[in-house]
Amino acid sequence: MSAVVEFQEKEEVVFIKLNRPEKRNALNPELVKILLSFFKEKKWGSSVKALVFSGKGKAFCSGADLKWLKDEAAFTGTELENLFFLFSAIESCSLPVVAQVHGFAVGGALGLLSVSDVVITEENSYFRFSETKLGLVPSIISSFVLRKIGLSQARFLMLSALPFSAKKAYEIGLSHFTGTQDECDVFLKKLLRSFKELDTVAVSQTKAWLNSIYTLPVSQVKVGSVKLISEARKTDSARKRINFLLKAGSKKQ
Repeated sequence: MSAVVEFQEKEEVVFIKLNRPEKRNALNPELVKILLSFFKEKKWGSSVKALVFSGKGKAFCSGADLKWLKDEAAFTGTELENLFFLFSAIESCSLPVVAQVHGFAVGGALGLLSVSDVVITEENSYFRFSETKLGLVPSIISSFVLRKIGLSQARFLMLSALPFSAKKAYEIGLSHFTGTQDECDVFLKKLLRSFKELDTVAVSQTKAWLNSIYTLPVSQVKVGSVKLISEARKTDSARKRINFLLKAGSKKQ
């Protein structure tokens, strides 16, 4: 039996592929535990600059497995907490996380998109907060979705359970690029080249800072922001990069 998640580390990037194509890559306890362990234990090499999610088969992810939802014995508080912890672990991951979407992403899959730093969607893919159509509440993903697309769009899409297009996903900020499969592949390669050129510590600190300022009062934001940039500019990496640009600029004058 093949693993429900495939990991491949290649050229400073870990590619994470959901591998339940017969179930449209639906999330089940096994898949969630594997991903949670990967992110909590940071199971990637020190040279890795980014993580990329995708799904095998005809779709990115169909949300929570319906058999799991139906199984009273398996659908426990612990399993639900693991799903929440997974989204939280991805959101706070020190590396940039990219989601590459094709086919469709519904229900819990939109939680994965909401905690990814960059979302790339093929133009013929579609999306849906399907929970209310099933008599459920999208409670596990809601806080992450709100931070991504805001209350107004979350109310409309969650309460109506209407499907929406890749264009709509882009317009509301759920995704950051949409196009043909080839265009998406080209954009991903361009994006990964950019990540490889960046300072990993600076990227990690920037992501952590952006995540934290949502909950901080303005006075703490001021103090924290001054401290962060003051410390960052003193690092060897920052000094080398700034000096390199200064020298390059002087040669052009």
